[in-house]
Amino acid sequence: MRDEVRRILKMLEEGRITAEEAERLINAIEEGERKRRGGSKGEGVHRNGGTVSFEEAISNLVMGVLSTTFKALSQTFRFLPVPGTGDLGKVFAEMAEGIDRFGPENVELPEDAYVVKILEGNVDVRTSPDSHLEPGTYRRKRLVVPPGANVAVFVVDGNISITGDYGEIVAQTVDGNVEIKGRFSRSLVSVVDGDVDVEFSGKGLTVDMRVFSGEILADAPMDGSGRMVLGDGSSLLEGRIVDGNLRVVFEGG
Repeated sequence: MRDEVRRILKMLEEGRITAEEAERLINAIEEGERKRRGGSKGEGVHRNGGTVSFEEAISNLVMGVLSTTFKALSQTFRFLPVPGTGDLGKVFAEMAEGIDRFGPENVELPEDAYVVKILEGNVDVRTSPDSHLEPGTYRRKRLVVPPGANVAVFVVDGNISITGDYGEIVAQTVDGNVEIKGRFSRSLVSVVDGDVDVEFSGKGLTVDMRVFSGEILADAPMDGSGRMVLGDGSSLLEGRIVDGNLRVVFEGG
């Protein structure tokens, strides 16, 4: 428990969470510890006349930190004085719009999604026909789901690795890399500080990613609209990278 509290206090010191969020999470950790020791009959942390579980407190904090970070970035791009030409101003405005559109609060998840929300650590998701895991929200760092599943991974500080055959993928991290290997129908990736590496084995992929500070390494150039079409372009990769590189390898399938 001390390690978890130390991480929370560090995030508070760095300004990544508010004092209220830190207090709620520490209360949730202490409540969970009391329940494990049998010292409390409570169901969770009291909030506005109700209670929240430790798992819900973690999930709320993760999404709160992600949302706050993306909103702050959007405001920075929107209102930061831009020197030079008008073209650079358009780049800033487009980046702000994209961050808003792909921020965590604007992501619509399918009802049958497998969702992971953690504050810190690397997350590894894979598919297997032997998996009998039911859709839901998890705090596991390793998840094995059925082929064709929809997954969403939200991490504040850590890398995300997703391997296999999927329907829809959502991957968002503030500080970490995202690696996707396999097939998907649609993938939405948002990274503040980190690289995105995609090795796609489907029939075709349309890439609609924007990188503000970094390079795009791929088998084909972006067209005039900022898109790249590989194969028949039937699947979609979209999102934003603020500071990091995008690498796309099309293996065909």
